[in-house]
Amino acid sequence: MFTTSTRRELEGERERLKRRMSAIDQLLAEDKIDHLNAVVMGSPEVAANGNGDDGFSDLGLRDAARKVLEDNNGRGLKPKAVVERMEALGFKSQTGATTPLITRVRNELWRMARRGELRSNKGAYFARRDAG
Repeated sequence: MFTTSTRRELEGERERLKRRMSAIDQLLAEDKIDHLNAVVMGSPEVAANGNGDDGFSDLGLRDAARKVLEDNNGRGLKPKAVVERMEALGFKSQTGATTPLITRVRNELWRMARRGELRSNKGAYFARRDAG
């Protein structure tokens, strides 16, 4: 049995979580609508990103960057080289993205290395074969 103050704290936290979940649900719904609009309107980014048969064009940013590193035979790449290879393989930024792709990739590589999904050394990133 909880004390009255503990119960109030838990109920307050539950309400905060409900609001946050609602905001996330709204963002996901808006993203689906944006994607569907792009498909219907014939967006070149969606065509380049979603209709390839190489298994690369269907990937999101994180998975595309990971695949570039995995396909580099254990050699590290700096973020700029990762972006260049991603673009060469047909990856396009999301329609309406305001943050440059190089910035998004650099930040995501850093996060992935921090979580142990990649290795990094002197600004270069390396795939971890054992990372899931």
